[in-house]
Amino acid sequence: LYSQALQAYHQAQAIYQAIDDLGGEGATSTLIGSTYRDLNQPREALNAYLQAYTAYQGSQSSKLSETGLKLNSPKETATILSYIGRLYRSYGKHEFALKAFQKALELSRKISDDNGAAGALTLIGRTYLEQKQYAKAMETSQQAL
Repeated sequence: LYSQALQAYHQAQAIYQAIDDLGGEGATSTLIGSTYRDLNQPREALNAYLQAYTAYQGSQSSKLSETGLKLNSPKETATILSYIGRLYRSYGKHEFALKAFQKALELSRKISDDNGAAGALTLIGRTYLEQKQYAKAMETSQQAL
């Protein structure tokens, strides 16, 4: 089933790329990353999440510059940063995870997304907890409330 899902996602991704639909490309790349994560293929998952991040930021390709198409989707960017952080954390890369979660937090605060900020703070607190940094975990988790 996973291979069929990946095949369908890659086909959809190619279509979105062909029509310069960065939102569709970002969403499909996120699905590809999550599928690879479920398959315990972290490198492939990270690559797909990074593709989603790039799409949500808005590509700087000449094709997009000529047409004036640009997507800057901060909420989706913050979400994909959280996915990247979770992936890093699940493989014990806590410092990388914290950096991704911090960026997600900053972006969520910048756009006044209280739910996104609370989620990022919760992820930061959980990461500190896994590192046995209990005071930081408590402080950060309380900020999420």
